[in-house]
Amino acid sequence: LIAGIATYVKALRPDVLVVGVEPSGANAMMQSLARSDDKRVVLSTVDGFCDGVAVRTPGDETLRVARHTVDGIVTVPTNRVCAAIRDAFDDTRSILEPAGAVALAGCKDWLASRAEEAEEKGIRYRCVCISSGANVNFSRLRVVSDLADLGDRAERLFVTRIDETPGSFLSFVRDATDNGEGSVDFSEFKYRYHPGSSANIFYSVKCRTDDREAMLERIARNDGRVTHDLSGSDVAATHLRHIVGGKERIPFERFYQFQFPERPGTLLQFLEAVAPAYNITLFHYRSSGTFEANILIGLQVSPGAQESELESLCQNLMDEHGFTMRNLMDDATEAAGLELLLGAT
Repeated sequence: LIAGIATYVKALRPDVLVVGVEPSGANAMMQSLARSDDKRVVLSTVDGFCDGVAVRTPGDETLRVARHTVDGIVTVPTNRVCAAIRDAFDDTRSILEPAGAVALAGCKDWLASRAEEAEEKGIRYRCVCISSGANVNFSRLRVVSDLADLGDRAERLFVTRIDETPGSFLSFVRDATDNGEGSVDFSEFKYRYHPGSSANIFYSVKCRTDDREAMLERIARNDGRVTHDLSGSDVAATHLRHIVGGKERIPFERFYQFQFPERPGTLLQFLEAVAPAYNITLFHYRSSGTFEANILIGLQVSPGAQESELESLCQNLMDEHGFTMRNLMDDATEAAGLELLLGAT
């Protein structure tokens, strides 16, 4: 698409910028254009949410043309694509598929990155987004709805540790809402009693930045409360917000995120490979309407031999069946959320 459009536009108006947009997890064109040689990049894994543009490598001729006609490539994460789908719906009452919304998401980010310069120099950009694709799966709309506010930064995810005493939850809500007089709109709450001195509340808020800062200041007045912002955590947005339960200190517990082809029998295949050797301590899966399944799993993995065996098992799943694995304990942001809500260490 971009090769043909860029060739046509540059032939008529060479002064017009042509900017491509790719999902962050499927950016083969951007990586290929960044190379100093003419070789194409072949991605080892591809995020399939924007399936219409989820390719492992660009075509030879497409890349050759793009090198001479495309002025740049920007990438956008899934939640920004979801926000763009909602923007298009709000304006036109039409629902774009994710691949059709990447252009709008990229345009918003491109303009935002140049807003300060444009204001200083009095520049007014006129942009055209080519949104090609409205073939959206109905089941995917649930994911779009869940992530759109996060993508637009209109919603934030937080975890606050409170004293586990009668009345502490009510006191927290009163402080957060300024006794009902504030402008904080809670969109989500997760709380479960924990036998101990403290408990964690997972919640989402919709409000302006200054109102949010005022809310956090009110919450912090109580010395026993500690708040963490998990808005940048993919695992929190995709998995943890759907889990309600107490913290458990399970010896040698490790958390992983797996992605594998969404087809009948694959989940059983995965469990038959993992479950006989390892104790599963947590499992969360929800279909997202894409061709890839995304799961959060907790496993008891003893240091040493079991760790090496798990690495070999996962490598075999990746090589033979197209699975991908992410050790969440190696990511500081994700590990913090897991520790707060699930007791991971």
